[in-house]
Amino acid sequence: MKKLSKFIAAVFAVLLAFASCEVKTSEVNEPVLSGVKISSVDSSFSDINLKNTESKTKFTIDLPVGTKKVNVEAASDNNVSFILYFNDEEYENNEIFELSQGSNRITIGVLGTTSKKYYLYLNVPESIPEEIPTDEDPETPSYDVTVSSVKVNGTEALKNGTSYSFTIPSSEADSQTAEVVVSPSDINATVSAIAPVKVLSGTPSNVTFTVTNGTASQNYTLIINYTKSVIEPDPVYDVSLKSVTVGGTSVSAADKIYTYTKKGTADSFTANIDATATDSSAIVTCSKSSVTVSDGSSENVTITVTNGTASETYTLIVKYVKRATPPAPQSTQYWTNKDGAVGSYKTISSFSDWTANERIAQGAAYDDPRTWKGVQEVPYDVYALYAAWDDTNLYLMYELCNIADDDIFMTHDYAGTDNANWDNRDIPIGFALNTGSSKCVTKPTITAKSIPIWDKIDFSDENGMDYILYHSSKYGFAEHKGSFVQVGTPGFFIADGTGFSYDKDKCLSVNTLTEKGTSGIDIRYTTGCVVTGSANLKYECTPNDNRTTSGQTGADLMASTNYKTVSNKHNSARDMSYMYTIPLATIGITRAKLESEGIGVRQLTTNGGSLMDCLPWDPCMVDVASDECSDDKSTSAEKRDLDEMTTPQARIGAM
Repeated sequence: MKKLSKFIAAVFAVLLAFASCEVKTSEVNEPVLSGVKISSVDSSFSDINLKNTESKTKFTIDLPVGTKKVNVEAASDNNVSFILYFNDEEYENNEIFELSQGSNRITIGVLGTTSKKYYLYLNVPESIPEEIPTDEDPETPSYDVTVSSVKVNGTEALKNGTSYSFTIPSSEADSQTAEVVVSPSDINATVSAIAPVKVLSGTPSNVTFTVTNGTASQNYTLIINYTKSVIEPDPVYDVSLKSVTVGGTSVSAADKIYTYTKKGTADSFTANIDATATDSSAIVTCSKSSVTVSDGSSENVTITVTNGTASETYTLIVKYVKRATPPAPQSTQYWTNKDGAVGSYKTISSFSDWTANERIAQGAAYDDPRTWKGVQEVPYDVYALYAAWDDTNLYLMYELCNIADDDIFMTHDYAGTDNANWDNRDIPIGFALNTGSSKCVTKPTITAKSIPIWDKIDFSDENGMDYILYHSSKYGFAEHKGSFVQVGTPGFFIADGTGFSYDKDKCLSVNTLTEKGTSGIDIRYTTGCVVTGSANLKYECTPNDNRTTSGQTGADLMASTNYKTVSNKHNSARDMSYMYTIPLATIGITRAKLESEGIGVRQLTTNGGSLMDCLPWDPCMVDVASDECSDDKSTSAEKRDLDEMTTPQARIGAM
């Protein structure tokens, strides 16, 4: 009201002045408004100057958004100036104006002889409501990303800032699995997934996880340690047996049972028992220090090993089998283990190492089936068998003969030519062994089948056999040629208690020139009978034509005393000698066992369809020799028959 009163008074004063003065139009000094400037009180924009305003009565100014106060300054030509505060309570200087805030319009007038009004329009956009100043920053939402607990396998981990640590209790395992559970302080917060952690002994595992809440997040680290405990083991007391011997011969064991079988010609067997523990600190006691075992009986010995607080008990079973007294020689020519000959302990490197001391069986020349029927056929004729051994190998050798070129009563035909030589033929020859194992069989048939090994080579031996070797007569290192001949695939067959098999673990290969076979067996051959000498071969010479017309049997042949030595004109190239080197490990025996128990052997000569000769010789080799063969009437039925041998095998190492 004060200002309005002033304004009215001023107007009134002007009117009074006009009333007291004589107005002369020509003298009118009309005031001119000039020098208008608009300034921002709150510094929201820069000053705005208006010039050349004499001819203008209206000014329109657009102000920035948020403008709250402005200053308006103007000067007239009569040096009247003023300041107007828009939207303010105070107006100063010459307050000649009109104000209409509703239209944001300011009317400015100046004093002069003639009152003139100028209009200033301020276009002020809608402004943002004025903020009420505060002493603090504006309040923002609070998001809690702290952790209330971290548990590993249910136990609280230790906290250090944003890091946690936990040590898993020691145990004997190499590693541990840690299940980590994180609980955030704010139930609205979330935790990144944590998979089970495998912690290795001595290797810390770091686990990182993130807690997120609203727009806030925090990373944490958990270090998990684990150390495998070192547990001192209980003292180990070795109560095993290093060796058990019966009469100085080592005994093999199966689990905690040792078995030893002695074979001999006496009525009983007596031997000392010795047992040695693996640990020299252990004490060994035997329930018997020696045993006496008769034929067919057995003695059990309990062996106890005590060491510290531990002890173990073993059982030794000692058996004895009485052998029949070795038979006298079947004749002066046919014999087996004559005078107890069982071979020699010696290493054989070549044919020159063999001597008569290693001979364990002998037959005669010209006792094969062709001397009964089929004189034109190739002779299949074995003469003598030899054996030797050392700490590593068993050595076998046999002599094969063909004296058709010295025949004085039979037609030579094909049999006396070079074509009949052993290294010009391809026939299966070999031997059978009997090591006395529980796997021995009497027939060489394939397991679970009725057919024999190599299809047609069928026979039986009541002595039994657990190994058979067949190979071509043209296989091995031919010393007389200085070369290796490889024809066919030899097989060293191992019995399984019911028969034989072609499976790789039961049918082993022999050595070649460049590759060692799975049996480790070497085969060599050469011409001539290397020990007997081809010129010293003997044969039964009774018949004038053949043995069929003479009516001879195998028994007659063995009992005969009418033997003749071949003449010097006999060609030694017609005869051959074969030798074998057989690792003792291949046949599952040791030198000690070989020399204490011995093994049996029989040489086998075939024509691919049936046995034609063997050594030790058996009369069944010629029991149908005079009969016609089913597929060739000109030759002997021995080519296709079943031979059942009953004569003793030759013994090697011991009777």
